[in-house]
Amino acid sequence: MDIRELTTLIRAGYDDRAIEVARASGPPAFNQAQPLLADASPQVRAIALRVLDAADPQRAHPVAVKALSDPSDEVKTFAVAVLRPNPPSGAASELLAAYNTANDPALRGEVALLAGRVEPPEAIDTWRAVWVREDDRFAKADVCKALARMGDQPARDAYVASMKRERGRPVFDLIRGTAYFNDTWIVPALGQMLDRKDVALHLAADFPDTHPFRVCDVALEAILKLTGEKVEFQVPRPTQYTEAEIAIVRAIARKFGV
Repeated sequence: MDIRELTTLIRAGYDDRAIEVARASGPPAFNQAQPLLADASPQVRAIALRVLDAADPQRAHPVAVKALSDPSDEVKTFAVAVLRPNPPSGAASELLAAYNTANDPALRGEVALLAGRVEPPEAIDTWRAVWVREDDRFAKADVCKALARMGDQPARDAYVASMKRERGRPVFDLIRGTAYFNDTWIVPALGQMLDRKDVALHLAADFPDTHPFRVCDVALEAILKLTGEKVEFQVPRPTQYTEAEIAIVRAIARKFGV
C-alpha cells in the first residue's frame, strides 16, 4: 500500500489496518501520521497516536506524554496505553493534569496507576491530596494502589485493610492486584490470607459447586508470583491447594516478615 493512503485509513477509522501499515512501513508512517494529531476529530487523533506507536515506539513516547493534555478522554486513554510499557519519568505535571481533566473515572484510575509505576516515585504529596479528594470509589482505590506502590505507608495500610475486609470477587481482585506492586512488602499480609478458607471466586461460573477458588488459594499464587520462590507442585492451577502445599508457602511468606 502507498504510504500516502495511511491518512485515508486513519480518517476513515480503519485503525487495525492503519496500524498494520504503520508497522510494515516504520518511520515513513510516523512522518505521515504525525500531523493528524492536530485534527479536529478526537477519533482521528486517537488512531493517529496508535499509528505513531506502531511505526516507531521510541519516537511516539514523548508524543504520548504531550497527548496526555488532549481534551478528549479517548486520546488520553491511548496516550496512557502507549506510555504503559515505559512509564514516563519527569512527567508528573502532565500525568496530574491528565488525571484532573479526565471525565471517566476509569481513565483517572489508569492515569494514577501509570504514575505509580514511575521510578523513582514523583509527586507523592500531590497524589496523596488527589486520593483524599477523589469522590469516585473505583478511581480512589486506584490512586490508593498507586500510592502504595510509591511507598506511601497510609496507602499501604489502607490497601491491606481492604484486602482483609473484602469478601468474594473484590478480595480476589485485591489479592491478584498485588502483582502491580512488584515488591515483597505486601507478602506478610498475603501470608495472613493463607488462613482464609472462604471462597473468593468460582472458576466455573455455570457450575458454582465445582472449582471454588478460596482466598488462601489466590494468596498462595500471589505470594509465589511476588517472591519468585519455586515449589515442587503445579502453580497456577484451577484446583484448590492442599494444606501441605499451603504450609510450604506460609513458610516462604514468613521469610519476608510477620
